[in-house]
Amino acid sequence: MLILVPVAILFGQSWNGTSERLESVGRERDGVEYAIALGELTRVMAEAQSAALHQSPSLDPVNGAVAAVDGVDARLGATLGTTARWTDARAKIEALGGVTGSTTAVYEAYAAITDLLLALHEEVRDNADLSRDPRGDTFHLQEAGAAELPALIVGTGRLADLADLAVGAAPADRPALLGRLLATRTLVDGRVADLTDNLQASLDETESDTLSTKLLTGLNRFRQGVDKLYVVADGAQTDAATAAQLSPARTEAQRAQAELMTTVLTELDTLLRERAGELGARRTTAVVMLVLALLIAAVPFALPLVVNRARPAPQDARVEPLPRHAEETPAGEDVWSPRRRRAGATR
Repeated sequence: MLILVPVAILFGQSWNGTSERLESVGRERDGVEYAIALGELTRVMAEAQSAALHQSPSLDPVNGAVAAVDGVDARLGATLGTTARWTDARAKIEALGGVTGSTTAVYEAYAAITDLLLALHEEVRDNADLSRDPRGDTFHLQEAGAAELPALIVGTGRLADLADLAVGAAPADRPALLGRLLATRTLVDGRVADLTDNLQASLDETESDTLSTKLLTGLNRFRQGVDKLYVVADGAQTDAATAAQLSPARTEAQRAQAELMTTVLTELDTLLRERAGELGARRTTAVVMLVLALLIAAVPFALPLVVNRARPAPQDARVEPLPRHAEETPAGEDVWSPRRRRAGATR
């Protein structure tokens, strides 16, 4: 029985460690689900910001994306600790219909909200353990999908919008706008480099057979969209760009980024689901090994009982009594002799 003590200790350690990792993977998957819904809201907010510079945009796409995040936060907000920040962001989004003033003021109102959304992205990553993921491929994927790409969607939108503002700006306002445009271009360049590095690192460390094809296809389209936007935005410095050129370039870049973000986060969730399956199988194996150890330990106690039950019971050495008619037959006379038959017949 002494062998059961170390076995039980090892089982407890294995069970607790595996259970903690399973809980962490579950939180990460919750974070991925939240990040997908929040990423779509970030995209439609960036598009609405660009539209608001020229007209009163329809907020129906924004309202639909808000409802989607609302539903996710209702289920996961308590676990991820996001409800307070999301409630603040939602209130400011709902107040967008009353924003008035110059195009610069409208731009600043939308930019304040996208800043809140980026802060919420960061909170989701931290509270869902995504930013502490222990594996190389999944860590770099979450960096790309839940940090770099949301920032790039916002950054490229601002790059296009600042170029748009600079094209039609008064001479007194133009230097300041061009300065912000160049600063935003530098930030976007840095994010593009970080995104590329993270995706490449994930590809280098993954064991997935399908990850490379999906990521490389999305990354190529993303780079093409950003490069086209750069060409048009750079033209704003010499008044060579127009709003008509900026709009399609911005839309193409942002759509490519959003699709890449969905691809990255979906692949991340697939890898996390596979890891959860591996951890579940490991926990099942631990239970099986414990049961086997119990059975092996019980053999010395159960074997004597089995042997005793299988052993035949001892026979009593008793003489069976003779039949009664045999007792009445005189010695030496056959019970079926003719004399005995006649005597029986006479009686």
